[in-house]
Amino acid sequence: MFKYVLFDLDGTLTDSARGIKNCIIYSCGKMGLTVPTDEVLDTFLGPPLAEKYAEVFSLSKEEADRAVDIYRERFASIGLFENDVYEGVFEMLKSLKDAGCILGVATSKPEIYAKKILDHFDLTKYFDVLAGSDLKGGKHDKTDVLKEALSKINPKEKAVMVGDRCFDIESAHILGTYSLAVTYGYGKKEEIDNSKPDFVAKSPSEIAEIILGKREF
Repeated sequence: MFKYVLFDLDGTLTDSARGIKNCIIYSCGKMGLTVPTDEVLDTFLGPPLAEKYAEVFSLSKEEADRAVDIYRERFASIGLFENDVYEGVFEMLKSLKDAGCILGVATSKPEIYAKKILDHFDLTKYFDVLAGSDLKGGKHDKTDVLKEALSKINPKEKAVMVGDRCFDIESAHILGTYSLAVTYGYGKKEEIDNSKPDFVAKSPSEIAEIILGKREF
């Protein structure tokens, strides 16, 4: 059993794709950019936004930062709630808390937005700590966020990071925590396989089984 567990937010606890994509489309309209294909929009789910804007639209740092500011115009009031909690997440979190686990969220999403989402969906009560990026562009790398979450949760034994993208798994490797990849989020199978997670779960119920030591490997 793992006592200390940190979760990614987007693609792990909630399906936020609809809101993120709508806000990217909104920013494209405001900046006169061609709206990318849905396949390209999918690549925005997970990594830091400014980096993806620069990469996809060949923008300078200043232009990419402006795109993020416009994106947030819509996201702050509308986009963050165009979101759904994955089926089974509430049950999974309750089972972990009932078993005495210490839980946290480590997300590249700005912490102020992550808190609003957790509050909105009544998820806050399950978590002991929250770490996210800031709106000024600092502390956006997943390793930095996970490091802060670990310092807040102060584990007395090795923790486990649960996430859907390579950034979650690779950050766990760098910081010496266990990694648990979920396959129902936004990470493709090849991406997950290449990141070499310690464990893989196909559903929130499987996450609980792995964390609580109820699954054999």
